[in-house]
Amino acid sequence: MGIVGFKCARASRRRDREKFVSFEDCIACAETTANECHFTAPIIKAMVDREEEKREGITVTQLSGCLRETYLSYKYDHYADLEQLYFAFRGELAHLIIERYQEKDAVAEQRFYREYDGIKISGRPDVILPGKN
Repeated sequence: MGIVGFKCARASRRRDREKFVSFEDCIACAETTANECHFTAPIIKAMVDREEEKREGITVTQLSGCLRETYLSYKYDHYADLEQLYFAFRGELAHLIIERYQEKDAVAEQRFYREYDGIKISGRPDVILPGKN
């Protein structure tokens, strides 16, 4: 379960703000010249890839927030606000820089998994420096 689509981000029509679209429909719209939102297809595709990676379980970040929201979003499909996901996506871009420019033996941005009571939990530390404990 998890995010299955977006709330439409068309800026010119307020009523579309409550329109729910699948990932595929959102990307298809962004690929046309009729696209009225400010998101391009490549950006939306990257955000979809990021969300699909997270569908495997619950992340440590989710556990540090509202547990009810975490449970409900894990258990049920839902639609996300594209604008809000974009800010999280931009944060992910900063993490790519951290990953790329690390010390030689550093373990950077690697996802680790653990199962607890039948629930898969994952975490991705920014960087681990084994030589520096």
